[in-house]
Amino acid sequence: MINILNVIGTRPEAIKMFPVVLEMKKHQDKINQIICCSGQHIEMVDQVLNLFKIEPDIKLNIMKKNQSLTSVTINLMEQLGNVITDLKPDWIVAQGDTTSVMVSSVLAFYNNIKFGHIESGLRTGNIHNPFPEEVNRRISDLLSELCFVPTAKSRTHLITENYPTEKIKLTGNTVVDAALYASKLPYVIDYEKIPKKIFKNRIILITTHRRESFGQTIKDICKAFKALANANENINFVFPTHLNPNVKLTVNSILSNIENVFLLQPLDYVSFINLLKKAFLILTDSGGIQEEAPTFNIPTLVLRNNTERPESVECGISKVIGTDKDKIVKETQKLIDNKHLYNKMSANVNPYGDGFASKRIVDAILDY
Repeated sequence: MINILNVIGTRPEAIKMFPVVLEMKKHQDKINQIICCSGQHIEMVDQVLNLFKIEPDIKLNIMKKNQSLTSVTINLMEQLGNVITDLKPDWIVAQGDTTSVMVSSVLAFYNNIKFGHIESGLRTGNIHNPFPEEVNRRISDLLSELCFVPTAKSRTHLITENYPTEKIKLTGNTVVDAALYASKLPYVIDYEKIPKKIFKNRIILITTHRRESFGQTIKDICKAFKALANANENINFVFPTHLNPNVKLTVNSILSNIENVFLLQPLDYVSFINLLKKAFLILTDSGGIQEEAPTFNIPTLVLRNNTERPESVECGISKVIGTDKDKIVKETQKLIDNKHLYNKMSANVNPYGDGFASKRIVDAILDY
């Protein structure tokens, strides 16, 4: 019997980990699975876990209002460290590039426990962007016994950095597993959460939440959305707004009371995927959405200066446009006005997997 501690910190991690959790449940004769939620996004993680009927075995409580990265790291080191000392698992498995993942990898190293890193090998080449994710994932990769890479390019990154090839497992991205699973569930639109009039026009779906965008950058992004909404009254701009006050307060101050802008509360994952499938275009700084959108052939404009997910850019279904207000307006308007350009973007394939990443990950651990 293998004892595996699965650590989940944020909502995106919960989304990308739940297919792995479900796959491990198929092997209860071989795997004793313990699920620990670090508490980084308490409400938003609970929403995902409740949706898929996953009950955490351990729930930490590390979050404080507007706390620093230092404080998050210290609290995690202490609380998660105590859990690991008590449980002494054979493996710790975590997904992504948050502080929860980085701390999990360091604690695994400190305690001589094997670490499995899901979504390994992503790189922008700039340690300050995204911040602190680029450094978090490099540390996590360095300390991994198995690196589960989503694409051939991420595999190449690790080989270039001299990782042993036997530690690198090409699996695809579990977000494709998650998105396909969610899209097949029975679903009826809750019009209290998503107003019915949203669907009367074409939809541009918007998300932004990254730490490096806080302050003036997110103000410029929102001013671009306002200009686009005023210039395209026959398009509805739908914005499920992140709960972080650094995002929410700015978004509300600039985009409230515009008739064709709909500021929604964060949506459960099934609702979000069904809304995404109906979108004409997506504007986002989210890494996960850069992978989910190609699953359903939705063109995506990336509100960042670089991306660790260049595969969708290279195949043509997404484009990195930065955070400059005028550039956002120009690039979005081009896709609204130019049907040929839009059709060319939407005709491309998903480079991130086939829906079987979770099975490959669990098989690799069992075969270790």
